[in-house]
Amino acid sequence: MVTIPAGPVCARKGEKGPEVVNQNMRIMTEVTQLEQTDNTTAAVETSSPRYLEQGLWAALEDASTVESFALQWLSLQCAMINGVRRAVVIWRKDADFEIKAQWPDQQQVAKQLALASETALRQQQGVVKKFLDPQDESSSYYHIAFPLMIDSQLYGVVTVEVEPGSQEYLAAVMRQLQWGSIWFDHYQRRQIPALDSDARRRLETLGSLLATFIEAKDFQSAAAGVTTELATELGCERVCLGFVKGRNHEVVAISHSANFDKKKNLIQAMGEAMDEASDQVQTIVSPSDGSAVINQAHELLRRDGGVGSLCTVPVLQGDQAVGAVLFEHHDPNHFGQAERALCEEVAMLMGPLLELRHREERSLVVKIADAAKQFAQNLVGPSHFNLKAGALVAVLLLLVTGFSSVDYRVGADAVLEGWVQRSVAAPFDGYVADVEARAGDLVTEGDILFRLDDRDLQLELLKLQSQQRQVDKEYLEAMVAHDKATVGILKARADQVDANLSLVQEQLKRTVARAPFDGIVVTGDLSQELGSPVQKGDILMQVAPLDDYRVILDVDERSVRDLAVDQSGKISLASMPGDTFDFSVRRITPLARVEEGVNVFRVEARLEGGSPALRPGMQGTGKILVGERSLLWVWTHGFVDWLRIWSWTWLP
Repeated sequence: MVTIPAGPVCARKGEKGPEVVNQNMRIMTEVTQLEQTDNTTAAVETSSPRYLEQGLWAALEDASTVESFALQWLSLQCAMINGVRRAVVIWRKDADFEIKAQWPDQQQVAKQLALASETALRQQQGVVKKFLDPQDESSSYYHIAFPLMIDSQLYGVVTVEVEPGSQEYLAAVMRQLQWGSIWFDHYQRRQIPALDSDARRRLETLGSLLATFIEAKDFQSAAAGVTTELATELGCERVCLGFVKGRNHEVVAISHSANFDKKKNLIQAMGEAMDEASDQVQTIVSPSDGSAVINQAHELLRRDGGVGSLCTVPVLQGDQAVGAVLFEHHDPNHFGQAERALCEEVAMLMGPLLELRHREERSLVVKIADAAKQFAQNLVGPSHFNLKAGALVAVLLLLVTGFSSVDYRVGADAVLEGWVQRSVAAPFDGYVADVEARAGDLVTEGDILFRLDDRDLQLELLKLQSQQRQVDKEYLEAMVAHDKATVGILKARADQVDANLSLVQEQLKRTVARAPFDGIVVTGDLSQELGSPVQKGDILMQVAPLDDYRVILDVDERSVRDLAVDQSGKISLASMPGDTFDFSVRRITPLARVEEGVNVFRVEARLEGGSPALRPGMQGTGKILVGERSLLWVWTHGFVDWLRIWSWTWLP
């Protein structure tokens, strides 16, 4: 929001309001019937030296603050443009905009120019507004505002009030403001100081080191390349890199050396110097630069190694030192303030990168060991309250679950079946004549289930009865004639006819199928098969009792080892989730079958008690009580068993 004193910016009540025409880099106006004046073609002075004689150019170049620059620039613009009555420059400060300059003579004119200024800031383009003079309604004036943009960013706005003129005049004023805004770009860029030689050197060095690090294929080549590049760029005799291993530093790279013996006294002395810097978490320079640090190891290394000066910078990860970079130079006074700062910047940038790459290229065993060691240090060391609290909760949970006993149950999918399930089969080949019941119907003992067509049997019965009468007649005639031979033959024929007649009569009885006991028809629906043929032995219906059930459970092979006959359990059916029913195991089938990709064993159990709502075929979940186990074992035994199998598979 523009910080401008409040005040009227429009004409008095009853007068015409402002007429706004937007401008984008040049005038696009629809102002009509503009008054023609003598200055329509002389909007900008190009030959008069008036604005040059005032020394505004020199003051503009020497301006040190945005206020002074804006004032000199605005005065210069108003001197170059004919017909300017007043002007203002508004400049951005943080998220708001403030007035930086007003013309003429810093008089309070901003409130009259507020509307055009705000419009230009909001639209970020040039704006022309026409107003009627509140003192003289016959005259008018124009407000012309142009945003001050630098690198496509809005920094401020300049607004001028000019006398009426033609479109060419207004366009010339807008063009002059646009050209003059380039000076603000020059001023803004002048505030950014050029990089000094030391900063440029640091940037070039860091860029070269990063390129070397990125091009390396592994950590060892990266460390060797970076240390060699450092020694070359800084003019050092030797640069060494070391990382903490255990309690001490291990030298991992030395400039200009692909291989080196880590057991040499000189290499060990370098590691001790790195330990000295890391223990104090401070850069150490030897000969001492006056810092209050312990540098005995550095002095010993400098004396025994014949080095002029040393500088060791610790590599930090957070507030902990994980490594160090050692610089050696033949000049005893080489590591001054500038060189020390450069060494610290290099170590601050490249040290963590090299340390990260070093950690990532460790073997899996070493990573696990280091992670366990770091976890233990955090657990017993200071701070890390959340870790300690979590570990305490885990130990308490382990103790509670390890010593708490619960009932261990083996769960499995279960289905309800009748304990006795009677099948009703076709007694002979025939046809379905009538159906009295179908699957789902409740029946009582003796109820008709279905009838088979008996017309052929009736005809056979009539035939046999006729034969029986014929044989009886012939038998009587032979008895009267005392023909013993014929009597014997006819007696045998009569027995044969009687047997066939009994068979047909029995078959006629079997054409009507009846329920063997009170129960429910669980399978068989012949209502849609009337007249269809059936063959002897075909199972047409099955009937199960309603007061005696068995539970069939499909137990996973991983849990069947825990089961035994006479174990108890409970079943919860999907149709009655709020009720559970007891059962006892009666039989464990020793053969497995595959169900949905899992080997399962069939376990049969007898349902203890029941409910009138139970029906064969209901499905649910059964749980067999095995015994008491610890809660920890119940939660983890499945994973432990899998781990045993997996480890045994991979063991030789």
